[in-house]
Amino acid sequence: MISLAGGGGLVLPEDAADRLIALASPDAALLYIFLLRRREDYSHDAASDALKMPLQRVKDVFSSLEQAGLVSGGAQEGRKLAPRSEPPEYSRGDIAKSAEEDAGFRRVVEDVQKRLGKLLSSSDLCLLFGIYDWLGLPPEVIAMLVTHCVSAAEERFGPGRLPTMRQIEKEAAVWEREGVLCAEDAERHLKKLENSKSALARLSSVLQIRGRRPTASEERYMLEWAGYGMDDEVIYKAYDITVLKTGALRWGYLGSILKSWHEKGICSVEDIEKKDAPPKREGAGGRAPAQDGKSREKSAADRLRNIGRKGGG
Repeated sequence: MISLAGGGGLVLPEDAADRLIALASPDAALLYIFLLRRREDYSHDAASDALKMPLQRVKDVFSSLEQAGLVSGGAQEGRKLAPRSEPPEYSRGDIAKSAEEDAGFRRVVEDVQKRLGKLLSSSDLCLLFGIYDWLGLPPEVIAMLVTHCVSAAEERFGPGRLPTMRQIEKEAAVWEREGVLCAEDAERHLKKLENSKSALARLSSVLQIRGRRPTASEERYMLEWAGYGMDDEVIYKAYDITVLKTGALRWGYLGSILKSWHEKGICSVEDIEKKDAPPKREGAGGRAPAQDGKSREKSAADRLRNIGRKGGG
């Protein structure tokens, strides 16, 4: 028999348990437990702090609980957190103390130095500690983050080129905003980035972009179009129209064509051909005349007989 730590106090109704299991969301279960503890003075901000969960994710999970009928009545706005525009200023003493007392941070430092192949400077350590302490990324996520940044730097600038710690910090902030706070989240995020990279390479070829890397603005256009779910042939068709009409690759013009097609549900060249096909000629009664094989044979025989009469008479 399994024993649980602690005494009584919190009661989870069977119906609520079944609904939580149906959601199959660890975040939902965790937030619901927090709600049981703090139902009188709950706020999204307090939950975000206590659960180390991004505020937007807390709000999204709360909405899923509402939709599942597990919570009602809305949530207090709670206290306002200071804007997270800049990390706190850490002193060398703070960093040294953390490296000495915090085994997790000590492991992070050793791992990052190994991956970058160099000892970190004092300023580098401050930035790294901000990623670990202020952004709250765990050691395993930081390891995956740095590996990704190293690969991206080599791909963009050539073999042996390494990212700066400032560049790693900037990417870490993106991961934190995306809610990448565990290894599973990181794997999903990296898969998403890999899919985006494949889409950019494919569409760059479709749009005849060769010998250079697309600009950031061009990448935003292409990633938006990749999300439309269209065949590459459709995007090439729009590109062809754009070049014929404007004499060049005009991103805004091309984007307007694809957006219009997307809104019409066009995903393939066949869809375009159906849309642009001329209307069928209609006969009497509003329907196109149709002849079966026997009718066509009879008509041909009649014409031959008429020709025979004319020739004989």
